[in-house]
Amino acid sequence: MDLESDLDQPGHGRISRFWYRYRASLALSGMLFITGMALVAGAASIFSGMQRSFDNPSSTVVYHSARLSTVWERLNSLAERRMLGMVNETDMSLQTAGDMLLLQLDIVESSYRQAMLSPRHLERLIQHRQNLAVTLAQLHASIKESDRDGELQHRTRALLDEGGQLVNLIALETSSAVTKSDDMRRNLLVETGNVTLLLLTGLVTLGAILAGGLIVVSSQRRELKLLAMTDGLTGLANRRVFMQQMEAEHLRAQRYDLPLALILVDLDYFKAVNDNWGHPAGDAVLKAVATTLQTLSREADLVARIGGEEFAILTPGTTLAAATDAATRYCEAIAALVIQHGKHTLGITASFGVAAPTEEDRSAAATFGQADAALYRAKHSGRNRVIAAPILSLTPELGGAIYSASSEISPMSWKT
Repeated sequence: MDLESDLDQPGHGRISRFWYRYRASLALSGMLFITGMALVAGAASIFSGMQRSFDNPSSTVVYHSARLSTVWERLNSLAERRMLGMVNETDMSLQTAGDMLLLQLDIVESSYRQAMLSPRHLERLIQHRQNLAVTLAQLHASIKESDRDGELQHRTRALLDEGGQLVNLIALETSSAVTKSDDMRRNLLVETGNVTLLLLTGLVTLGAILAGGLIVVSSQRRELKLLAMTDGLTGLANRRVFMQQMEAEHLRAQRYDLPLALILVDLDYFKAVNDNWGHPAGDAVLKAVATTLQTLSREADLVARIGGEEFAILTPGTTLAAATDAATRYCEAIAALVIQHGKHTLGITASFGVAAPTEEDRSAAATFGQADAALYRAKHSGRNRVIAAPILSLTPELGGAIYSASSEISPMSWKT
């Protein structure tokens, strides 16, 4: 009996079907085995590449040069946009606060502490910040900063001016600690004759770490801020600063139920000084008056020049009566001034208006309005005198007011 006739038998049919299924199953198992081996080999290759990446970053650059080039470009682009955004945001906030930004340096590192910000991108950042106080060489040396204790201090010292000394430095945490927070800020105090504030910022962007954002506000920039707050001629606070401080003091006085008073000063016939002897003579008079007011005022008082020949004195913790007495002393001292200008001896007098917050309206605007009305009354009552609020009733013929409390000084002749 041949094989074909044997397969035609009922028992042989079951064997045939089993044989075909066995061969199909064996083929599928082989394919799965080959696929599994390929996956294992691929995983081993990937693991080996990752191990080389951590053990030897430089070999990784060679091994994956094309891929890393793309990654570097993307990371640099992201880091650059983020850093420029931080610079712009910082500029905006500092300008709002009256301060100025001198330097911002951001360091980008990978998870295995290799700098990811190339010198080319550093140069592009420097082009955006022409006022950087350190050189490209110093920046390039600092970007390979590691997070080991002491290393940050060593690198940061290189960025300071000669003679700079770190007086309080909080060391940067390890990379693993930094990555747990998207925003880390540390304050560093640097002493270079004047105290300079450094703000260290760490940010996480994808797999890269902005390991440092260094902001230096120098003493020179601080001087610019001071100039923006003071009157250039007299050195007193300017009107903007005075108004801000007056608002703050009124809120404080209202919150803690403290006394507060405001004194406004206007020089009498000041225009005649400029007309007769010129503006340099007028400047000499303004400086002399400013010095007198500043000398006689308390340390807690704020003296400001708020207009051409107008001055103001904010007296925290002072009652209306005490402020009126102080204004009287100011008035007498100004009238007694002998101001030498070339061959001429000049004299000047001033009118004063004094006011304090009232129960009806404790706002700064209301107090200023009351003091201004009192000053107007003093000017129209003969000048060279002090009048204090509050107003009882208006007098249309004077356009001023009658006050419940007043202190007047007899008019004195104006020296010529």
